[in-house]
Amino acid sequence: MRKVSIKAIFMLLLLCIPIFAHKLNIFYIIEKKTLFVESYFRGGGICKECDLLLLDENKNEIFKSKLGAEGKISIDISNLNPKEIKVDASMGHVATLEIVEDLDMGIELEERKDLDIYKILVALGLIAVAFALFALLKRKR
Repeated sequence: MRKVSIKAIFMLLLLCIPIFAHKLNIFYIIEKKTLFVESYFRGGGICKECDLLLLDENKNEIFKSKLGAEGKISIDISNLNPKEIKVDASMGHVATLEIVEDLDMGIELEERKDLDIYKILVALGLIAVAFALFALLKRKR
């Protein structure tokens, strides 16, 4: 019984590790009808040659390209009205970011924190459960 419990705890802890491993981040800024986009992984790795899509308000594709070798691209959007940026690094690594209009500054800047707080809470909860199970096992000895 103890071996099964310890294995289960170990497996739960292993599930916490990949939660943040390959999170894809998007950074953008708009200046004078030019959209500058940069994408990178959580650890700082560059999203080289990743697919980039610009979507309109109905989620229709209005522009498609690839990020450069440095994970960056600049796009003239004078004839486009993008509402969302989508970057696909393949193998399930996809990030989307809504373009927010800031009328006061004329510059748009946002980095999405997609469910980060929930992932942190789940990871902390799993760690707390693991410690509680370890304490129970230790008491029974």
